Amino acid sequence: MRCVLMVASSYNPALPASMHRARLLDWYLAEFGWLPHILSGPLELQQKVWLDERAERFFPRDSSHVRSSSKVSIVGKGLGINTIGYSAFLPILIDGLRVLGMRRYDLVYITTSAFQLFCLGPIWKQLRGTPYILDFQDPWVRTEGGAAAGVRQGIKTSIDRFLAPGLERFAVRGAAGVVSVSEQYLEGIRSRNADALAVRSGKMVAIPFGGRAEDFRYGDNVRGGDQYVVGYVGVGGAIMERSFDAFARCLSALREREPGLFDGVSFQLYGTQGGWHAGQPKVLSEIAIRYGLDDVVGEEPEIVPYSRSVEIAGQSDGLIVLGVNDPGYMPSKLFHYAATQKPLIGCFCLDSQPVAVCKAQPELGYYIEYSDDNSDVNIRNIGQLKEFLSAVRERRVQCRPNIDSRFSGRAMARQHAAFFDSCVNA
Repeated sequence: MRCVLMVASSYNPALPASMHRARLLDWYLAEFGWLPHILSGPLELQQKVWLDERAERFFPRDSSHVRSSSKVSIVGKGLGINTIGYSAFLPILIDGLRVLGMRRYDLVYITTSAFQLFCLGPIWKQLRGTPYILDFQDPWVRTEGGAAAGVRQGIKTSIDRFLAPGLERFAVRGAAGVVSVSEQYLEGIRSRNADALAVRSGKMVAIPFGGRAEDFRYGDNVRGGDQYVVGYVGVGGAIMERSFDAFARCLSALREREPGLFDGVSFQLYGTQGGWHAGQPKVLSEIAIRYGLDDVVGEEPEIVPYSRSVEIAGQSDGLIVLGVNDPGYMPSKLFHYAATQKPLIGCFCLDSQPVAVCKAQPELGYYIEYSDDNSDVNIRNIGQLKEFLSAVRERRVQCRPNIDSRFSGRAMARQHAAFFDSCVNA
């Protein structure tokens, strides 16, 4: 049994989206010959909104988790930046050196969207000799018009973007391998780091987020009668504005043609705006109002804990996945929601990776494509939306055997183990 030290910025009881890769690997990786140990940032540095008092049930009971106990954060405080990528860097660096010195690890796997922590890999490799792999859940170096388009750029974001190219080169250069949720993100890394070890050796692989059906057994309580709820939990605001605008435009067009399909149907959006306070605008609700959908669309912007999000998914009759204006973006919840066996519809930009996945895996669900020319309302998109609402009204059970076998958390762990083996053996 080989051992891997997985580094995540957050872990039990903190459940932001970025830690679910490590969580799913923790469940299944040992089945394929790799014993996982997890190192995460100090609890006091976690955002309180992600702390979940019911988190324990979503993690294996025998999980080997070390939470960094160091409370000093010279780097973050010195720069006046309190995000976890900076503030947890020194604590995890110190405790990682200690952990790596206590026993032999075959590999370090850093999986996070707090990209600054990727720089731990080359430091540990130099001091402890342990090879490392980086997991890019998002692009570190962003181009104009990417996933963050439309989001106000503050001082912290400006600093991040200025430092990103140099830090990425430092982190990627000596990595034994690179994993990403998107092949397009890997292409960007190759183009910027042609001399990197992983690029030269071809040790780069795209593995999307998997799903875990067992998570939803805590929330599977579908209502009966003639009321139908379509649920969405996740980021909204400016990031998803274009996607939801396309979705609402198609909803409005279909409603004009077949109003009966909407009898008893409501669309409920949760956790769409971090830091939202009463009295502030609700971005997605304003879009719904613009298209005359305010009577069927409700939005509760406050972030909800993960345990509540799976309850919402389990209690919904259908689910929505929204995309962003970035063709390489791969929604983390796509295959996770597929595990619910509920009707699923996505709204993604034209020629994007999730569209390619939906075309290759028709059983996954329905999807709407949007582009910059506002051609969202077309026969194909309206037809997809109509089929989705029909499935919702029938409370149709969507069995997805191919998705379960190829894109479950267990299947993704198998792919990781094979990639880990190839990197270590090389």
